[in-house]
Amino acid sequence: MSPNPRSRMRLSDEDPDRRFRTRLDLLLALMVVQLVLLIGLWIDRSRSEPAEMVELPVVSEMSEEEPLQTHQTTEPTSPQSVDASRTRPPAEAEVAEPVRLQVLNGCGVTGIAGRTRDWLVRNGYDVRDVGNAARQDYRQSQIINRSGNLTAARELADLLGIDRSLISSRSDAPSLQVDLTLIIGRDYKRLRVAR
Repeated sequence: MSPNPRSRMRLSDEDPDRRFRTRLDLLLALMVVQLVLLIGLWIDRSRSEPAEMVELPVVSEMSEEEPLQTHQTTEPTSPQSVDASRTRPPAEAEVAEPVRLQVLNGCGVTGIAGRTRDWLVRNGYDVRDVGNAARQDYRQSQIINRSGNLTAARELADLLGIDRSLISSRSDAPSLQVDLTLIIGRDYKRLRVAR
C-alpha cells in the first residue's frame, strides 16, 4: 500500500516553511546569546581596567619659590594621544596624594552632593564625606580650606568654575581629616559638574 500522494504533498509543502521558521528562531536565539555575552564582556572589562593616569601641569598663580605642582586626571587616553616625550615612566613619576574633600549640599536639591562626588572622583579627587550643610540657603557655592593648602583650593575652584573670592580658610574641625570642604549652593547649575 502506498501512501496517499495528496498527504505527501501537503507535508512536503509545510515542511520547508516549518524548517525555515525553526532555523530562523535558532539563529535569532544565537544572536541574542552572543549579544548578551558581548555586553557582559564589555561591562567586565570597563570595571576591571583602570583608566590611564596622565599628569598635567597645573596653571595657577605661583611665586618663584613655589615648585610646579601637578594634578592627576583620570580621563581615558589612547597611547596615540599621549606624546611619550612629555610623560615620565612610572618609576620616576612623583606620587601625589589626591586632595581629600568633603562635599556638602547647601542648596537643598536632592542628590546634588552625590553627583558632585562622582564627578570629582572621576577627576582625581578623594571624596571622604558627603552630606548636607548646616543650612540649605547658600546662594553661591563655596570652598573652605581646612589644611592651609591654598593652591589645592584654587585648583578646585578653577576646575568647578567657582570664583576664587569664595574660598575661605578654617581649621575648626580637625577631626574631619579633609583638606577642603565644598559647599554646593543654589548656583550649582552654572558649575562645570552640572554640564
